Amino acid sequence: MLKETLVKKINDLNVDSLNLLDVFELFEEDSNGAFLVLLENKIEYFFNIKNLKDKTREETLYVSRACFYYIAKKHGIKESVSSAYLKFGRASAYNLIEKFPSYCKYYPLQKTQIQLILNWYFEEYICTS
Repeated sequence: MLKETLVKKINDLNVDSLNLLDVFELFEEDSNGAFLVLLENKIEYFFNIKNLKDKTREETLYVSRACFYYIAKKHGIKESVSSAYLKFGRASAYNLIEKFPSYCKYYPLQKTQIQLILNWYFEEYICTS
């Protein structure tokens, strides 16, 4: 994060005092945003879709959004943040995360893509931690 960006974010907080944890949270928000962009790009690549933020109800887009929300939740990002990123409601994120474990069964055509994106996340972020 650039120094100017950090100073601007601190000034935007409108508080008289600031502790170190508040500053760490600012950096965490920035890293969550970077992870969401990376995750969006990976899901668009694995599912071969043009725009994950598209509002249509195609099966591929529906399943890919569920993968996005599920992985973001596993990464520790709140549903409200991930749903705001995709410009959907929090209820959509909650429902998709809750139903996600059964998607390989109900969407057999998307099973390979689901496994690919989960394997990517597991190898990149879980095994290397």
